[in-house]
Amino acid sequence: MNDNQIAFANDDIEIISRVIDGNYPDYKKVIPEKFISRVLVNKSDLEKNVKLTGIFSSNISDIKIKCMEDKIKLISKNSDKGEIEAETEGVLKNDPFEISLNYHYLLDGLKVINTDKVVVEFTGQNSPLVLRQGDGSKNIVYLIMPLRS
Repeated sequence: MNDNQIAFANDDIEIISRVIDGNYPDYKKVIPEKFISRVLVNKSDLEKNVKLTGIFSSNISDIKIKCMEDKIKLISKNSDKGEIEAETEGVLKNDPFEISLNYHYLLDGLKVINTDKVVVEFTGQNSPLVLRQGDGSKNIVYLIMPLRS
């Protein structure tokens, strides 16, 4: 052990840990404070439809999400597999929007949210899509960067 490093070893394994100089980035600056539109949706319905449309996605795992006044439409097209549109009921606040993203990242975010409803916040073109718990809790904030169109 010394000022910035520690090591543990036995006959089978050796573990070394090192303190890195510098400051951890301010993650709060990455999280958008304002949103353009917000939609409240049933998490299990959205998750089911994301998995379904993901089957028809291209090699970059892209799906398009169109949020309208009373529903979310998930669209995926692939010249080899075909195309699909799936709809999920939702309650939109503010303007309709559409965004393309990697469906794997969306599923990963939905897995960590432990409420029946999820809030999806649109923060602008080429800005992150934000997932939050539907109960108003601020415990989980999940960012997904969109795919460029």
